[in-house]
Amino acid sequence: MKNNYPTITISNEGETWLQKGQMWMYRNNLVQANEKIPDGGIVNIISNDGTYYGTGFYSPISHITCRILTKDESETIDQAFFEKRIRFAYDYRKTVEPNNLSNCRYVFGEADLLPGLVVDCYNDI
Repeated sequence: MKNNYPTITISNEGETWLQKGQMWMYRNNLVQANEKIPDGGIVNIISNDGTYYGTGFYSPISHITCRILTKDESETIDQAFFEKRIRFAYDYRKTVEPNNLSNCRYVFGEADLLPGLVVDCYNDI
């Protein structure tokens, strides 16, 4: 792997879901977590044969065990990663709703490849 994040191993069923484009991994599809990973930690998702499927947030207590942030194993999840994603989401909003940026959803979770994150602007509230 091109990064040093801990790994979680998924079942064949989990692998099938990810191959179909799913960006979440459910707890019942988790086979093994190789290390003691803190809630909210960044992990790589691999199959039983070691195939890389993505990197994302891990939650050992949630039904959604992992929310995938990227499928590029060379990508580092750091401040620059989030700044780039948020800037892209904001720039997109400027193209589709240029006259209404004071009341809009700047970031809409999975739609902006930032699973679980919603950022709304309500004028001056």
